[in-house]
Amino acid sequence: MADRIPNLGLARPPEQPASLYRGDVMHARLKPVGHRFTYRVMSLLIDLDRLDEADTMSSLFRINRGALFSFCERDHGPRDGSSLRAHADRLLQRHGVDLPKGRILLLCYPRVLGYVFNPLSVYYCYDEDGRLAGLIYEVRNTFGEMHSYVCPVRPHEISAAGIRQTETKAFYVISSAAGDRQSDWRDPLRSHSTVAQGRATPRAAIQGTGTGASRGRGLSQDRGWPW
Repeated sequence: MADRIPNLGLARPPEQPASLYRGDVMHARLKPVGHRFTYRVMSLLIDLDRLDEADTMSSLFRINRGALFSFCERDHGPRDGSSLRAHADRLLQRHGVDLPKGRILLLCYPRVLGYVFNPLSVYYCYDEDGRLAGLIYEVRNTFGEMHSYVCPVRPHEISAAGIRQTETKAFYVISSAAGDRQSDWRDPLRSHSTVAQGRATPRAAIQGTGTGASRGRGLSQDRGWPW
C-alpha cells in the first residue's frame, strides 16, 4: 500500500519514474437522448524530472523517439519539445504555488505506434514533503486547441473522498456545452489508483457525464503492458 499523507487521506505517488494505469472510461449522454458506452484505456504516469530513467525501463517504451509505446514532450504544454517540468512550474508560480524541490507527475495517454490523442492530461504537483499542492488539467478539443486549468489544492477541496475542484470552462470543447466545467477527483493515486469525473452543467443543451477509473503498476519489460 502507498504511504498515506497525514491529515489529508491521500496517498503518496509511486516511486517509479513511470507507471502504467489500465482501466475503463465511461461516457453517458443524459439528454436529449440517453446513451452510454464504456471502453478500456491505458494511461501513463510519468515523473517529469526522471524522463531519462523512464527511457530505460522497457524496450517497448521510449521517450521522445519512436517505439511501440512512447512519450513525447512536444505532445504537451507549449508543444515545442521544451521542458514540461519548466512549463508546469511557470503555470504554478502564476497561481502562487512554488515547488522547487517537489515532484511533478503527468498522467496521460502514451503514443501507440506514434499516434495519440489526449483529451485530458493531468499534472500532479507535489511539494517536497510529498503533499499534493496543485493539479493542472490540460484539456484539448478535436480542433487542436488546448487550455490548461491550474488548480492549487485548497483545504476546503479535500475530504475523505479525495479532492473535488471546479473551474469555469474557458474554451469550446463539445457542442452547446456552455457554462462551467466541473472535474471531480477522488482518491488520486491512492493505492496506485485514480478516479476522475467531468460533466457538463444543467444549462447545457446536451447534458452528459464521463468517468474514468484505473489501477496502475510500475512500467517494466515483462509486466504492466496490456497483453
